[in-house]
Formats: sequence, C-alpha cells, structure tokens
Amino acid sequence: MNTSFTYRDFVVYFLTGALMVVFVFVFFFDDLMSFLSIRLKLYPILKDFVAVFIIIVVPLIYATGHVIHAIDYSLLKLHLYIYKVVRNSDNLNGKQYPELALSISKALLYNHRVVNSIFKSVKGNKVQSVDAFWDKWYKIRNDGRYEHAEYWHRQNDLFKGIYLICGTSLLICIVFLQWWFIPVFLFLTIIFYFRAIQYADHFVETVILTFKNMSNFE
Repeated sequence: MNTSFTYRDFVVYFLTGALMVVFVFVFFFDDLMSFLSIRLKLYPILKDFVAVFIIIVVPLIYATGHVIHAIDYSLLKLHLYIYKVVRNSDNLNGKQYPELALSISKALLYNHRVVNSIFKSVKGNKVQSVDAFWDKWYKIRNDGRYEHAEYWHRQNDLFKGIYLICGTSLLICIVFLQWWFIPVFLFLTIIFYFRAIQYADHFVETVILTFKNMSNFE
C-alpha cells in the first residue's frame, strides 16, 4: 500500500463515513441520547469500555464510507440501465416522459462524475476519445506526474459521497416534514453537487494538460 492510496483510503472513505454519522446524530439525536442513557444506567460497567468502543467505531465509520460509495456506484449503474432501456426501446426513445425521466436521471446521478467530464472533453475536441483520455491518464501516472490530477480525482470522489449524503438527508427531511432542515440540506446538496462537477472537470483538464506538457518536453 503506497502513501497516496492510504491518504485516499482514509480521507475519502473515513470522512464520508464520519459525515454520515454526524447526520445520523442530527436526525436521531434525542433517540440516540435516550438509548445511551438507558443503557448506561442498566449497565454502568459500559463506562469502563469507552476506549474499546472508540476502537470499534473508527473502522465502522470507515466501512460506512465504503458502503456510501458502493451505493453511489450502484446509482451510476441505475442511470446507465435507464439510459439503455430508453435508448433501446422504440416505444420509449424520443417520447416525452421517458426522455424526461432520462434527463432527471442524468442530472441527479451522472453529471457530477468524472466519466461525464471525459465525454464533455471528447465533444469539445479536447481529447480524441474516451480511450485516448485513459491512455493519457495511464502515461502520466506511469511517468510519476499524476499527483495534481489525483488530487482533483480524490476531491471528486469525496464530494460525490457528500452530495449523496446531503441529497438523501434532503429526501428524509421532505418525507418527515422537517421544514427547518429542508432549505439547509437543499443548499448543501446543490453546493456539493456543483463542487463535484468542478473537481471532475479539473481532473480531466489536468490529465490532458499534464500529458501535453509531458509530450512537449520529450
């Protein structure tokens, strides 16, 4: 395990998991405090195992981060499935409501990802193809010049996770009519969504520019 992997592993997944824990406390603070209070009264000995509890919680937070990003990946697969169904059906392709559903799916589940930024670069003639982009990525990584691009990629991963947490929290607020929290989580969801897009664009642009500069010096 190298240093960059360790940094990515614990910053992206641990911070995402920690934020999820914070939001759980926000929504269920009273219930959790009541539960802990009752358990501590029934089992006072638990107070002597605080250190053990912390040791257990840390990897659980990290695992929670992995679960969140696994859900995020599943949502990408869901969008691709919707896209495939609509585009491959003569009864759905080009029709108003299926196209609307596809547009919503793309906006919520796809636009903030690196893959979308790559396709935007292909359409903008900044790179010849998706395969050509990943070829450039491989070459700068293999040449030891990936540090700056990796930073943007790592930030995109982090903010994708935060966007998912905030978006889910917003839905919970709407379902349970938590009116005070709705504007807060709506604002956070929008902010982190566009930050994820920004970091994805920066990643793609940095890979292309780094490869171009590397080629000029060869």
